[in-house]
Amino acid sequence: EINNEIVEVARQVKAKGFLTCICSNNFETRIRELNNKFDFLKEFDVQIFSYQVGVMKPDKGIFEALINATNVKPHEIVYSDDSSDKLKGADELGINTFVFSDVKGFIEKLKSFSVL
Repeated sequence: EINNEIVEVARQVKAKGFLTCICSNNFETRIRELNNKFDFLKEFDVQIFSYQVGVMKPDKGIFEALINATNVKPHEIVYSDDSSDKLKGADELGINTFVFSDVKGFIEKLKSFSVL
């Protein structure tokens, strides 16, 4: 199911002029079927999927694709994942990272980066 609090956060981030991005290791069929059911991809300005770029998180290559697609510097990106292991490549490139644990903590971290 879709977490409506997170959808609202994404919309607030967009309203402040920031890009919203998804960077996922999910496979093509799952992404397609979830999007058919929930129509969630429209919330993301940039979409990077491992099946498209040929590398998976935590490999730096998927984050390099994210940097290239956003056309911003690594230190201008804030990236969150629910697994600290998947943050390694992003950290190596200088992307601001943190582990997602709950919505409240996610919002507080975004505020600490002045994204919200």
